[in-house]
Order: sequence, then C-alpha cells, then structure tokens
Amino acid sequence: MADDVPILRTARLVLRGHRLEDFNALAAMWSDPDVMRFIGTGQPLSHEGAWAKLQRFAGSWPLLGYGFWVVEHAASHRVIGEAGFLESRPPGRKPRTPESGWALDTSAQGQGYGREAVAAILAWGDERFERTTCDISRDNSSSIALARRQGYRDVGLTPLPAGWTGSEFIEFERETPLPAQ
Repeated sequence: MADDVPILRTARLVLRGHRLEDFNALAAMWSDPDVMRFIGTGQPLSHEGAWAKLQRFAGSWPLLGYGFWVVEHAASHRVIGEAGFLESRPPGRKPRTPESGWALDTSAQGQGYGREAVAAILAWGDERFERTTCDISRDNSSSIALARRQGYRDVGLTPLPAGWTGSEFIEFERETPLPAQ
C-alpha cells in the first residue's frame, strides 16, 4: 500500500505512505499525553488504538485516493509525525470535504517541521480539492496559528463528536487558491 501513496519532499522532510515498521514510532507518538492533549478525546492511545489508527490512515488511500502521510526527517530517516487528509463523514453525507490534520512527536515540535509538512500536503491538495477544512481545539494556539498562516479562516465552533470531551473545537476552512494568470 505504501507504494500507492505519492511521496512529497520538502527541504527537510519526506512525506510517504505508512509501513509496518513505522508502528513503534507512531505508537510512541500517539501514546504521548503531550501529543494527544488537543486531539480527539485528549487521551493517549493504547497500543491497540495506535494500531487501529495506522490501519485507518493507510487504508484511506485506496478507498478515497487521499489520506495521511508519515512525516519522516529526511536526513535521519526518523519518523517524526503524520500529516494529511481524512474524511470523517461516512459516504452519503454532504458536503464531502477533506479535513486536513497533522501531529508531530514532541521532540520535533517547535522547529518548523509542522509548517513544512502542512505546506506540502496543501500544495498536493490544491491540485485535487476545491476546499479543505480542519477542526482545532480552541486551546491549541500553535496549530491555530499554523492553520491561519496556511490560509485557513475560522468559520465558527464545531460540535464535538460523540465521546469527545474538553475544549470546544474551531472549524477552519480553506478555499484552494486560484492559479496565477
């Protein structure tokens, strides 16, 4: 499956499909309370939860033609996060708009890797989608700032999915920029 996922490259990163050997690094990231505090329920994932997430992210590519990439540090080949697009609404519900998301291991935060990864996925998405959204905890000032720098604008609070607790989430949307004339 990883071979069917386009590879995106930035100055310092390689964004690629998931591989089985990524599991331990991703499980460690998703079990970190600092990584998870603004994501979903705010709770770290168990080993089984991380395994389900890896399968979900890898499985979205053949179903939807898009999904999440593993974010790998180009020089060290170390897995430092994930970024990409998901579809949280089941088929048949409208509108079907890809939702962007990103998460970095705590050791990789604050170094501009998030900006690089998000810019890369949005450049890829701009060739495919008219619009994308993202939902961010109103307490996650770093991700809110990153989303705004990448052209997302606030459209209001979004209801929390069943089972989520904690902070309200702000929905952001981004229209694909028109090509230069």
